[in-house]
Amino acid sequence: MIAISSCRALQASEEVARNQVRANQSWQQAFDAIAYFADPDPRLASPKTRFIRGEDFTRIKTLVMTAALYEDIACIINADIVVSEGLRTIVNSLIYGGTLALTSKRYEFDPETENYDRAVVADHGVDFFAATPQVWKKCWKEIPSEFRIGHGGWDSWMLGFLNFHCKRLFLDITPYRCIFHPRHASRHAPHSFEIPNPSFSHLSAFPMRA
Repeated sequence: MIAISSCRALQASEEVARNQVRANQSWQQAFDAIAYFADPDPRLASPKTRFIRGEDFTRIKTLVMTAALYEDIACIINADIVVSEGLRTIVNSLIYGGTLALTSKRYEFDPETENYDRAVVADHGVDFFAATPQVWKKCWKEIPSEFRIGHGGWDSWMLGFLNFHCKRLFLDITPYRCIFHPRHASRHAPHSFEIPNPSFSHLSAFPMRA
C-alpha cells in the first residue's frame, strides 16, 4: 500500500513541521512506500520514502497520475493526517475483497494532548482516498487539472467521481477510526479557480459505510 502526498516545507512554521513529522511517523508502519511531492527533508526521510520535486501546491492530477503508475493500492492523503495502526489491514481486506475505492471522514484531535480517543469528526473535510490502480487511471483521464492540494473543491469532485464510477464498491471507513487530523490555524491557499464543467461535485455525498 502506497501513500502519495504533497507536503509543505517544514520551514514554513513550527506547527507545520510538527504536524507533518507526527503524521509521517504513523505512516512508517502503515505504508509500504511513501511518495512526497516536495524537496527532500531528513525529518521525513526513510528507506521507503521518495521525494519528487515539483511545483508548490501540487496539482491533484499529478498525485492521481502517480497513484495510477503503481501496481498496488495507492492512497492520496494530506501530509498532516495521522493514520491508525489498523489502516493497512482494513484497506487491504476491503480492496482485495472486491471494493474498488475507500474514503473516510477525519477525526480532529488536539495536537497538544494527542488524545486520539477523544478525537471527533468536526467537519466534512476529506483528506484520504484509497483505490486500485485501475480506478486511479480512469480518474487521471477525467480530473480537472485546476485542482491543487491544500485548496478546496477537489475532495467533493473526487467523492462524486468515485460514487459515479464505483457505485456500491466505493465505501466509507469512517467508523473504523483510521484517519486523524490535527486542529490547526495555519492555512495558505494562494491559487484561485472555478470548478470546470462537467463536474462530479453534485454527486459528492459520502458512500455507504463499510
